[in-house]
Amino acid sequence: MIEDKKVEFEENLGMKTDKMKADLKKLLRRVREDFARYGEYGDVHKYCEDLKYVYKRIQALTNGIEWINDEEALFKFNKSDFPEITEIMVRHLSSHARILPVILF
Repeated sequence: MIEDKKVEFEENLGMKTDKMKADLKKLLRRVREDFARYGEYGDVHKYCEDLKYVYKRIQALTNGIEWINDEEALFKFNKSDFPEITEIMVRHLSSHARILPVILF
């Protein structure tokens, strides 16, 4: 019975990890495509709304990544790597860091 639950948990964790990777790739694609288009003054409202969405999505995904890594540590698995989150934060959002506090609050 315990072994069955362990296998079930491992499968569930694997599915959550795969979903996380898919969600990160989707968000990265969106950031690359959408943010490259912005630059006109008339797009400021849309740009701010997208930036808010991306920032909140990153917070949720970061919490999910932490949960996955904590669960992997419990079972002494290697921690999953999610390089997309770093790329989104460093390459795409760091240049917008000054505007984030203004539009988020």
